[in-house]
Amino acid sequence: MSKARLILISLIAAALFPAVSYAYEARSGADVRIGKDEILAGNLYVNAENLAIDGVVKGDLYCLADSATISGTVEGSVFCGGTSISVDGVIQGSARMIGEKVEVRGRVSENLNILAVESLVGETAAIGWDALVGANKLEMRGAVGGSLLAAASELELTGKAGSDARFWLDRSGKGLSIGDGANIGGNLIYDSKKQAVIGDGAKIAGTVTQNKETEKGKESLISWAQWKVFLIFSSLVIGLVVISLWQSKAVAIAGTMRQSMATSLGTGAAILVLLPVLILVLALTVIGIPLAIILGINWFMLLYMGNIFSGIMLGRAIQERWKLSGENALVWCMLCGIILTQAIFSIPVVGSLASFIAMLWGVGGVTLWAYETRRSL
Repeated sequence: MSKARLILISLIAAALFPAVSYAYEARSGADVRIGKDEILAGNLYVNAENLAIDGVVKGDLYCLADSATISGTVEGSVFCGGTSISVDGVIQGSARMIGEKVEVRGRVSENLNILAVESLVGETAAIGWDALVGANKLEMRGAVGGSLLAAASELELTGKAGSDARFWLDRSGKGLSIGDGANIGGNLIYDSKKQAVIGDGAKIAGTVTQNKETEKGKESLISWAQWKVFLIFSSLVIGLVVISLWQSKAVAIAGTMRQSMATSLGTGAAILVLLPVLILVLALTVIGIPLAIILGINWFMLLYMGNIFSGIMLGRAIQERWKLSGENALVWCMLCGIILTQAIFSIPVVGSLASFIAMLWGVGGVTLWAYETRRSL
C-alpha cells in the first residue's frame, strides 16, 4: 500500500508541476530521515508519520507526513501536506505547504504559498519573491522580497514586504495589527470592518486603503478557499463511499467511460438537455408532479456525481498505467484521481471548461453502463 501511495503522490505532482529531473527516490515508513551527510541526486517522494530533512535534496520534495521538518537544503521546490510542517533550512525553489500548523524560519528563494490553521513566518525567515498565505491565525515576522498577500482572521505583521501588502480579514477575528518594526515597500490594502492597529514606528511607502465591505462569495479569497476545500473533501467522502460499497460497479463505469469516450460525452449532453424537458412536461400534467420531483432529484445527483466518476476513471487509469496492486491500491488510486481532477477544476477559466466536460463524460458513462447492464439481464 505504501508503495502505491508514493507512486501516486509522484504522479500527481508530476502532472501538476513541471519536473526538473527524471531521477527520483521514494521513501516511506513511520520515521523517514535524510541525514546531514546524505545528498539525494533527484526528486524525493515521502509518505511517513515523521519526516526530517537534515541533508541535501538536489531536486524537488513531495511529502505527506504527520510531522515534517526541513532543516537541510532542498535545491528544488517543496510540495508538502501534513499536520505540522516546519522549515528551518533552505529551499532554493518555491514552497507550497498545507497543514494544521506551518512555520517558516528559514529561507525560500522563490515563492511561498501556505494554507493552514495557524502559521508563523519567523524573524529569521527570508522569502525571495512573493508570499501568499491563508490561515486562521497568521504571524508575519520575516522578510518578503516581493508582494505579500494573506487571508486570515487574525494577522500580525512585524516583518517586511518589499512591494505591496494585500490582506483579507475575516469579520469574526481580531483583525490586522502592524507592529513598530514593520516595513511595507508599497501600498497597504486590506479588507476588514475593523480598523487596523498600526504602530507609530511602522513604515509604509505607499498609501493605506481600508475596504470596509469585504468581497463576498467566490470573489473573497477566504470564501473561495473554503468552498474549494469543501468541494474536495465532499467529493472524497462520496467517492470513498462509492468505491467501498460499489467497487465493482465503479470499475465497470470507469471502463465504459474510457472505452466509449465520444459516446459517453454525447449521452451526457443529451441527459443534460433532454431530461429537464421531460421533467417539465411531467410537471405540467399535474399527475406527473411526483415523478417529476423524483427525476429532478436524480438528475441533480447524476450531474454532481459526473465529476466524481471522472475522477474515479482517472484513478483507474493510473492504476492500470503503473500496474499497481495490493489490498487498497485501487482505493488509493481512485481517491488520488478525484483529488487530481478537483485540482484541475480549480484552474481559472480552463478549470470550468474541464469540469463541464468531465461532468458530461461521467453522466454519459453512468447512463451507458446502466443501459448496457439492464439490456444484458
